[in-house]
Amino acid sequence: MNALKTFLWSVFVPGTLTTLVPFLILRNSEGYFFELSYFRFVGIIPIFFGAVLYFWCAWSFTFVGEGTPPPFDAPKIFVATDAYQFTRNPMYVACVSVLTGEAIFFESVALLIYALVLFLFF
Repeated sequence: MNALKTFLWSVFVPGTLTTLVPFLILRNSEGYFFELSYFRFVGIIPIFFGAVLYFWCAWSFTFVGEGTPPPFDAPKIFVATDAYQFTRNPMYVACVSVLTGEAIFFESVALLIYALVLFLFF
């Protein structure tokens, strides 16, 4: 059951922050682009890194901590292993990494600003 709750949370919260909101920003941000040509494909690296990091953290919460990422159903066991031994909240690092990679890949200043705002908020 925890795995299903983690999956649903991942789709609706981080999934919305890193896919739906950037899509809406890109759709409505005409003229706020920079040119990287083929170097834009470097953005795939932080996207991949962030996605792997997020799923690693979600796995840790679900199977090590016996809980889920949402605060209303927190892990029953304190998770201080895996990515959590390096930073307090690697899920934030993962989301900002994905957004930064998307900003590079789509050559979007608006997405870069969005990533910076979320970084400051986190």
